[in-house]
Amino acid sequence: MKCLLLVPLTILLKNVFCEPEVLLKSGSMRFTTDSNSHRIQSIQDVKYFDEVLVNGSQLRVLSPDMPVLFEGAFRNMKNLQILQIPRCKIQEIKPKAFMNLPNLDRIQLQDNLISRIESNIFNFMNISQLFLHRNKIDFIHSEAFDNMPNLHTIKLNANQIRTWDSNWFLDTPKLTDIFIRRNQIWKLEENAFKNIKKLQVGYEENQNSTNIYLSKNRISSIHPQALSELVRLNDFFLDRNNLTDIPQNLFAYIESITYLNLRRNKLENLAQYPFPKITRFKTLDLTRNNLKCISENVATRVDKILLEDNFIDCECLNQLTKAVKEKGKNNTIVVGDCAPNSEDGTENDEEEEDEEDEEMEEEEE
Repeated sequence: MKCLLLVPLTILLKNVFCEPEVLLKSGSMRFTTDSNSHRIQSIQDVKYFDEVLVNGSQLRVLSPDMPVLFEGAFRNMKNLQILQIPRCKIQEIKPKAFMNLPNLDRIQLQDNLISRIESNIFNFMNISQLFLHRNKIDFIHSEAFDNMPNLHTIKLNANQIRTWDSNWFLDTPKLTDIFIRRNQIWKLEENAFKNIKKLQVGYEENQNSTNIYLSKNRISSIHPQALSELVRLNDFFLDRNNLTDIPQNLFAYIESITYLNLRRNKLENLAQYPFPKITRFKTLDLTRNNLKCISENVATRVDKILLEDNFIDCECLNQLTKAVKEKGKNNTIVVGDCAPNSEDGTENDEEEEDEEDEEMEEEEE
């Protein structure tokens, strides 16, 4: 149940109770708090939020126009755990905009107009989740995400990021989920993920492993040592990029992977032994590439391979099927008909996948 209060700009409200959410509206700003926020002063000239104004665990700001978050804009709220500031037309966040928020766990800044992420905005914060998707970010300082001891999820989807900076995430040891879909990244350089802890744990322990989502960027070049700091991957998504090949040693250090998604690239071949150390590999998605065949070594290492809409011929498929049986494996190879790749419907399919991405992001919020 929500309670709506339309409040003149000059009215002073105190001891307002409403389950489970209080929503206030003024001429220039609206904000919501949870029911634990029991003391609300005048919002006539709100320049910053602190525990005098908001004493609850969750704050959602809905302002029609908040172009700049200045230093100390959100400060001294010891009970605040979730801060949501979506769709407020934020263009700039000043360093130290968030100060003395010891229990803050999540910051949501999606659907704004932010173009730059400088250092000293999020550093040394204890948050575990940071949402920055659907902005206009085209610059992120090399130290912007350093020293974030509890951060495990960051969302940067649907921005204008052109470069993956290998210096990001220094001393951010718990990071496991990186969402950077639908940007403009065009290459991954040597040691691209050097600051992401080598981690992690085996799948048998049912613990977290690294998930990296780089879907629908413009990646055409990957350095052979780009993944040299990673040992285990859960999901690694490179679908809908411009890759024509995978470097021979790209996965040389990877010991286990759950899902490698390479669909909708321009791959013409895979190396004969691309996964030398991998002993656990659940799914390899190679749908809609330009492959004519893959090696028996790949076919026998992966539990499930998706090869639909390639140029796989029937002789190749028969050889792969035979190799799997001879190894006594129960691996699945999905090819469809032994027919040439077709580009028909590609544009519509990509639009559908974009919509699915956005729907998934909205559900995750």
